[in-house]
Amino acid sequence: MVVFQCTTHNSTGSCQPEDQRYNLIGNPKAHDLSMQLHNITYRDSNKYFCRVEMPGQGGAKFENKMGTHLLLAVEDLSTMQCAEGHPLPIITWTGPDDQQEDNGKVQTNLGQHETVHVLQNLSKEGRYTCIASNEYGSDCATIYFIHHTYRKSTNILLLMWIALGAKFIIFLLLLGSMAWQWNSGEENHNG
Repeated sequence: MVVFQCTTHNSTGSCQPEDQRYNLIGNPKAHDLSMQLHNITYRDSNKYFCRVEMPGQGGAKFENKMGTHLLLAVEDLSTMQCAEGHPLPIITWTGPDDQQEDNGKVQTNLGQHETVHVLQNLSKEGRYTCIASNEYGSDCATIYFIHHTYRKSTNILLLMWIALGAKFIIFLLLLGSMAWQWNSGEENHNG
């Protein structure tokens, strides 16, 4: 199933998605491209794959067949990265501060050449990068986590009213000082 499809040409570098919930971020020329999901819900828990086709390059195609599995839970957000290789790759996660993440990792070997690594309890907003490496090289995948809280906040509304009231008082003071200067200027001309 195709969730998001984007066609771009080297001259433009951008595309208009059909579904505004998805868009591409990054710089494809620097080999840095990610899909961003807006207004994420529990229905978005799924396995996502990336496929890149370059029709101008003799029909060259690249597809990540392992995919990235996004798991959404009630209390926390977890993400899972699958990797394959021989020898079996070592998977590490870095968090928003580019420091290695150690919160609740579970690594499971699915077979002789496949491994799964789960990063649990994502609490800090930012970029999380999964790096799979072995003696022949490495590859990475990036996930951006932004935590939204939907609680009724009267503090913001109160601050807006206070700011508006302060601007109104400053306006009245300026208006009053202009009227006072105008009246005192008239008295000097009459006197």
